[in-house]
Amino acid sequence: METPAAATSSAPPLPARNLCNEGDWALMLPSDGERRLMRVRRGTKFSSGRQQVLMDPLVGAPFGANFRIEASGLVRDPRTVEEIMGSLNDAICAQPDASNAALVDDCTAQTMSEADIRRLKQKGTDGAAVVKAIAAASATFASKTAFSQDKYLRKKAKKHMPFLTLAKPTPRARASSSSRAPLAS
Repeated sequence: METPAAATSSAPPLPARNLCNEGDWALMLPSDGERRLMRVRRGTKFSSGRQQVLMDPLVGAPFGANFRIEASGLVRDPRTVEEIMGSLNDAICAQPDASNAALVDDCTAQTMSEADIRRLKQKGTDGAAVVKAIAAASATFASKTAFSQDKYLRKKAKKHMPFLTLAKPTPRARASSSSRAPLAS
């Protein structure tokens, strides 16, 4: 008669519970705030912002991992979300008596054009450096309050520093995701 220990030793190993395996459902949390519940499969693309990226780097990654969304695809980023967004804090240079009362939004404060930003990105400049360059090229950035500077940097980071967090879906996330939009498979 076979013992339970012998029976379990010949069984195939169970998948790691903290790693995203092929075929698992995963909750994609992009930096733009949209949440998507998707089945992870190699060779499958999903859209993130204006880009189509392959899911391949997600297979075998731990849940909670962060990925930068680059032109070449997803690149694992070992930093936490707070560290990623905190990399912009050194660009804040508000004066203690700063006020936004005199600011006028007439679209002339930004001296950097879209072509300049595209050139920076084509050179391989990382997203944080692009956002800091945009802030430095703004004529009104230094005169804004610290709160306004932080808000401005976060808005620019959303566009120029896209990242994605891979999360394990909870039953609540599955239910709320399926009630709002059809599930992507």
